Amino acid sequence: MSGFFESAWAIAERDMRAEWRSREIFNPMLFFGLLVIVLFSFSFEPDAEETQRIGGGLLWMAFLFSGMLAMNQSFPREMHERTLHGLRTAPIPPASIFAGKFISNMAFVVLAECVLSLLFAMFFNLPLLPILGRFAAVLVAGTWGLVVTGTFFSALTLHTRMRELMMPLLLLPISVPHMIAAVSATAELFQQQTLSQLWFTQLIGYDVVFTTLGLLLFHFVIEDV
Repeated sequence: MSGFFESAWAIAERDMRAEWRSREIFNPMLFFGLLVIVLFSFSFEPDAEETQRIGGGLLWMAFLFSGMLAMNQSFPREMHERTLHGLRTAPIPPASIFAGKFISNMAFVVLAECVLSLLFAMFFNLPLLPILGRFAAVLVAGTWGLVVTGTFFSALTLHTRMRELMMPLLLLPISVPHMIAAVSATAELFQQQTLSQLWFTQLIGYDVVFTTLGLLLFHFVIEDV
């Protein structure tokens, strides 16, 4: 297990170091998410009550589409100079490659979401400080399931035609229950400042199930790389 975590962290650290130098994923994510929030702010012009009611859906829509930019490029950029082939032939378990990619994607997406959440609170005049801890818990739980499925489908569609289209087509339908739970939990948090145990439990259950499936099935996905 120590070797699994060491190799996963090494892969994640390499990705995060490369992204820190290039910003080729984070900047487009931030720009796209900001664009969605700005368009919503000019389209709806909601009052405080309306913001609390629809804010969860608007915020998670920005998270979803900006996050897909990061996950869509997770494995394809490893095809340059056959880097993924080198990882596949290295003496490490295939699941550690998946775990490392998940960790780096999670770091990118959560960091972008923190910035977008602050911007959303500014544009929609929504006080986040009273609910910051509970909001952070929903954000991490909701992002976890989104990133773990997106990372898996990024590898699954690596050699398919029209890969940029196929990944969202696979990810969006399977993420619907998870997004419903994340949006509902966030909306209830904005309206009543309480965290719904039902929706939060559903988020955790989704995370556990799809993380386990991703780790168990990943070696089938990359065995022909």
